[in-house]
Amino acid sequence: MKSLTSYVFIICSFAITLCMASSYSSSKIEELAKANPTEYKASWFANKNSNKLQTKELQAGYDYATSKKVPFIIDGIYYVDGQAQKYDSAQNSKASLILRSNSTLKFEPGAKLITKPNNYSSYTTLVARNVSNVNIISPVLIGDRASHKYSRNNTHEWGYGLAIYDSSRNITITNPVIEDMTGDGIYIGREWGSAKDNPPKNVQISNAKISKVRRNGITIASVDGLTIKKPIISDISDKYNTVAPSAAIDIEPEESSKTEKSSIKNVVIDSLTAIRVKSPIQTNLTDKRTVDVKFTGITNLIDSTSSALIFAYDNTLDTKSITGGITIDNLIIKGSEFAPNLSLKQDNFRFNIKNLSSEKDMTVYLIGNTKDISKYKGFYIQNIDSKAKIKAKYNFDYATKKPQKLEKPKYMINYPIEISR
Repeated sequence: MKSLTSYVFIICSFAITLCMASSYSSSKIEELAKANPTEYKASWFANKNSNKLQTKELQAGYDYATSKKVPFIIDGIYYVDGQAQKYDSAQNSKASLILRSNSTLKFEPGAKLITKPNNYSSYTTLVARNVSNVNIISPVLIGDRASHKYSRNNTHEWGYGLAIYDSSRNITITNPVIEDMTGDGIYIGREWGSAKDNPPKNVQISNAKISKVRRNGITIASVDGLTIKKPIISDISDKYNTVAPSAAIDIEPEESSKTEKSSIKNVVIDSLTAIRVKSPIQTNLTDKRTVDVKFTGITNLIDSTSSALIFAYDNTLDTKSITGGITIDNLIIKGSEFAPNLSLKQDNFRFNIKNLSSEKDMTVYLIGNTKDISKYKGFYIQNIDSKAKIKAKYNFDYATKKPQKLEKPKYMINYPIEISR
C-alpha cells in the first residue's frame, strides 16, 4: 500500500508540474518516456534560469526520474526555497528538495541550486530523511548568507546546504560545492526533536569544497559510518558574519532534551584542508556517549583566525562517561592557530596527535570547570617537528583569557599532559 501511495504521489506531482511550468508539454514527456531515456533533465520539468522558485517542479521531475530508475540531471540554474519541514517527506511550495531512496541526482557543469533570499531561521537546500542508496554527483548549492533577512532575536544559524537526517543509509556525495549558507554546509545527525538515536549510516563524501558559510563547514552530530575524503573548507570567519563554533569540522553529538543520547562512531576524515577558518576543528562532548573519529592523511590548517592555539576544556561534571577517542595522524599548522574544544574529564576518552608540525609558537591550554576532579591522562602530542616553541599550560585562571565577567571563576585545573619529541 505504501508503494502504491508513493507512485500516485509521483504521478500527481508530475501532472501538476506540467500544468504549472515546463519546457516540454505533457505529451512530449510521455513521448520521451516511451523512448526509455537514460536520464531525465530538470529543464524538461522546470524553467531553467528563471528567477522564480522551481522547487515543486524540480521535485516532480526528480521523483519521476527516480520512478523510472534513471538519473535526474540538474542542467541549469534553479532557485529553490527550502523552508524546514520536520519529519515530513511530502512536498509543498516552501519545502526543500527532498532526496529519495534508490536515486541519482547529478549536476551538469555550470548548474546550481540557489536558495532565494528569505528570513527563515532554518532551511535546507537538499534534505535526506530515512532514505537509502542515494547518489549525489557534483552538486553546487548556493545559500543566501549575504542577502538573508536576519532578525535580532534569532541567530539564523540553521540554514544548511545539505542535511542528512535520521535512519538514512548508503548516501554518497561526490564533488559537492557549497557556499554562503546561513548555517552549515553539510549537517549529519538527528533532526531536532527526534526521540530515538537512529543515526545515518554509511555516508561517503568526496572532494567537498565548502566556503563562506556562517556556522560550520561540516557538522557531525550523530552517525555510524562516515568517510570524508579530501575536503577543502575555507573562509569561515567574522568577515562573513559567522556564528559559533565557526569550524571547518564540528564534532558535536547533540539531541533535544529527554531523548536518547547521540553517538558518533566509525568516522574517518582523510586529508582535511582548512583555510582561513576561525576554529578549524571543534569538539563539544558531554554526557554518556561514544565518539570515535580519526583524521587520516595530512590535516592542513592554514591561516586560522582563532585566538586560541590548542585549547581544551572540561565540559561536563560526569566522569568516565564518554568512550572512544579522536586521533589526528599528521597535523600541519601553517600561519594559523588550532582550536578544538575537548571534554577532558573523561577517563575513557583519548585525544592523540601523532605527528605535529607547526610554523608558529604553540601553547596547549588545559582548563576545567571544577576543582575536585581526577587526573586526566588522555591528551597526547607526539613527534613534534617545529622550530617554534611548543609548551603546555595548566592550573591557570581561564577567566583572564576570556573577555567576559564571571561571578565565581572555577576554571582551575592541574591536568598532566604528555608532549614528546
